[in-house]
Amino acid sequence: MRNSENIDQIESVDADKVPEEKGLTLYDSALRAEWVANVFPQTHFDWEETERQKM
Repeated sequence: MRNSENIDQIESVDADKVPEEKGLTLYDSALRAEWVANVFPQTHFDWEETERQKM
């Protein structure tokens, strides 16, 4: 991602609208959007649950 150092200093534009975006930077928000699109576990609990289902 171009200029990632700069966008990692600016708060997410949806921080005041979406609770999951609160405290995220624009860079974090972009990564989060990618994880959601790829159904990547977003919390440690979700990750453990996914690992249990594989067994």
